Amino acid sequence: MFRAVADQVYGDEDMHDEVRRLCLDYMEKNRDHFSQFITEDFDQYISRKREKGVCGNHIELQAISEIYSRAIEIYQYSADPINIFNPRVDISSSSKPNAPIRLSYHGSSHYNSVVDPYEATIGVGLGLPGHSPGSADRNLVREAILKSESQLIEDAMLKDKIRLSDFECTEQQISEQVKNFLNVSYFKVSEWSRAAQDDAEEKSLLAQVMALSQQEYLNSLIKKSTKRNDFDQAGSSKSS
Repeated sequence: MFRAVADQVYGDEDMHDEVRRLCLDYMEKNRDHFSQFITEDFDQYISRKREKGVCGNHIELQAISEIYSRAIEIYQYSADPINIFNPRVDISSSSKPNAPIRLSYHGSSHYNSVVDPYEATIGVGLGLPGHSPGSADRNLVREAILKSESQLIEDAMLKDKIRLSDFECTEQQISEQVKNFLNVSYFKVSEWSRAAQDDAEEKSLLAQVMALSQQEYLNSLIKKSTKRNDFDQAGSSKSS
């Protein structure tokens, strides 16, 4: 029972020791009232209930209702409560009553926390200034949304950086390919130019050699013709 109440009030069933302590302290301070409903020795009863693992009952539920100023509704296999414990309140008070603590009863002594998903009640009855039930959940949702949006922005920025990096890498690769192509083309053109130049020089040299050979051949013919003429003239002179 104390675990179920801790879940309702604090949102943490591990706070059951605190609920048990507050409950038994309250009953001890109000012994004149609560001792009327206990058949055994009151001090022994309080001492026994302080031990861990000892279950609480309807008397402790009434004390808890008064501590947290919240009605306690007990459900069992029905949408309507089978029992309601109401806190002692000032009749002249016009303030709105706190949301009830809702528990389900099973077997002979086991209680579970019944949570209304549409109405947050954690922290109600603790007297926390400025406390708004459900604000923690709303803040968590808001933070989750902000984190999600921030993550989406970061993912988008990362994708943009990746695309930019890919574009820059591709552009660099293209630039290097162009440079390589230009270098190869220049090398080939240079080779062709040198080859053409060498071929032109070779043709020019060959032409010069041919021209020189032709000149020498003509000169030799001229010399031979001159010698023949001289020889013919000498023969004519002897005959006469």
